[in-house]
Amino acid sequence: MSDTPDRAPHRYVEMANELREAITRGEYQVGDRLPGENVLMQRYGVARATARDALAVLRHEGLAVARPGAGVYVTSRKRLVRDSTARYSRRRQARRRS
Repeated sequence: MSDTPDRAPHRYVEMANELREAITRGEYQVGDRLPGENVLMQRYGVARATARDALAVLRHEGLAVARPGAGVYVTSRKRLVRDSTARYSRRRQARRRS
């Protein structure tokens, strides 16, 4: 066990969690625009970088996509599968054949 006390999550993580829950509840449907950085800044009383980080979390999770000059939109969640073991074994087999 660690001697350090549990820390509260960063504010951008809390914001991303709230937006994710809103998406899950259906408040935002596929194709809907998420609140922009300015709206998030006012709603949560945070800096632009914090609002940007919250939206980035959702983009990295595949829940949202950024459209330059238009905003961040909810996208259909696509399961990302990365099978690095298969890729590694294919390379290894190719080297053996060479």
